[in-house]
Amino acid sequence: MLSAFITSFCLGCVIMGALYILVPEGKMSKAVTYAFSISFLCLVLSAAVKLGNIQLPKIKNDSVNYNNERLSAAAAQAVFAEALSRAEINFSKITVFTDKTESAGISITKVLVFTSADYEKVHSVIGSENYEVVVINE
Repeated sequence: MLSAFITSFCLGCVIMGALYILVPEGKMSKAVTYAFSISFLCLVLSAAVKLGNIQLPKIKNDSVNYNNERLSAAAAQAVFAEALSRAEINFSKITVFTDKTESAGISITKVLVFTSADYEKVHSVIGSENYEVVVINE
């Protein structure tokens, strides 16, 4: 729809320009030039009105919230991975589970760590009272 409109607008400009070039010199040139100017102004105004009527797709708020949750979980995974690496704990995977709080925030509910290290060592590095740490031995 937008490309068809742009094409017709450009075609209208070309036609107006060609007619303007064909205007004869003399007494009538001012009146014809004035009429073409008014026509061009109407063409531009109709373009603005039609552009205002174009419906753009709307982003659902749920998809934005879902993406924020995923980003928060990914950031938390990176932080936990860095903490475990600094403590020299080898692991193959970390999975972080999040949930929305009543105040529209995002909180960590559970952290799964796939490792051969024991629970106490992992919990001492990334453990908290606010979320559950689960160690899955490999």
